Amino acid sequence: MTLQIIANGIVLSLVYALVAIGLTMVYGVMRILNWAHGEIVMLGAFVGWLVVVVLDLNFVLALVVSMLSMAALGVGIERVMFRPMRGKAHLTPFIMSMGLVFVLQVVAIVAFGVTDKAIPTVFPGMLSFGGAVMPVERLVLIPIAGGLTVGYYIFLQRTKQGRAIRAAAQDATGAVLQGISINRCALIAMSTGCALAGAAGVLIAPIFTVNPFMGTKLVWKAFVIVFVGGMGSVVGTILGAFLIGFTGSIVGTLVDPKWVTMIEMLILGLILLFRPGGIMNMEI
Repeated sequence: MTLQIIANGIVLSLVYALVAIGLTMVYGVMRILNWAHGEIVMLGAFVGWLVVVVLDLNFVLALVVSMLSMAALGVGIERVMFRPMRGKAHLTPFIMSMGLVFVLQVVAIVAFGVTDKAIPTVFPGMLSFGGAVMPVERLVLIPIAGGLTVGYYIFLQRTKQGRAIRAAAQDATGAVLQGISINRCALIAMSTGCALAGAAGVLIAPIFTVNPFMGTKLVWKAFVIVFVGGMGSVVGTILGAFLIGFTGSIVGTLVDPKWVTMIEMLILGLILLFRPGGIMNMEI
């Protein structure tokens, strides 16, 4: 039972991290709460379905195509919608992103219909270890999602552009005085964040059904995670993802899945009550 909880917790945490990192980076650099981020995950899942089921191509190729296409979509959204909104009151770009939710949902409905889609099991079979039984498909997800998360963290820590993005997220004015382009940082943060969201969509597509409304629940979860971890902090987001992921695994396994959301909201309330900036104490 313990190993089962741990395995499920890791899978949930890594998927949540992929979704939430992009959300927190966009806020960190642009100070925009992107409510449409869940729809990027949804479109990424549909791209994966299109490549694997309709075109009958490789799952790995579907992952790459989804990441590239969502990155391109992120570039367009940043240039056309979010860049003109940067620096305005939080409510204005937030409302714009909510409008974008409905636009992307309608696009998905027109393109793919409203019925649920499913990607056939890519890695069939079950694996038993120490009393825990897990589908091979979920276990394969762990190194892929973990590798993408670690790779993005290394990019932010070790590369010149990654350090520029972190500097812009911490102090935009100071970054500009050091010659850093905020527009470039925002563009890269948005595109890479959307690429990770697209990857998350493809990874969960074989496990859950794909439909035009799946992004709503995911973005709620992502907002809980980034507020728990601290808006704008990648480390805090990863910690928040593991906290929420393991909470869902423990409560869902030992208690009842119906209680998961309530417990998550209780955790969020307690953290914001005693540490308003989240785990990493970031100012919002």
